[in-house]
Amino acid sequence: MAEDIKMSEFNETELAKILGLDSSGNSKKEELSSMMERVLSPYLMLKYCGNIEKDTDLNELDSGA
Repeated sequence: MAEDIKMSEFNETELAKILGLDSSGNSKKEELSSMMERVLSPYLMLKYCGNIEKDTDLNELDSGA
């Protein structure tokens, strides 16, 4: 098994991938760009679509990205 590394010993570098666990405990990895796209999509949708009327179907809006 790998040896634990202290946080103060981590190298500073550009982040490229995120490693983690899903809700079932299975290991997963995701490219940072893919994760940021998913996280920012609702923000971009609202930012570029302007006002959204009360009965608008959000599934029919363009992402604006």
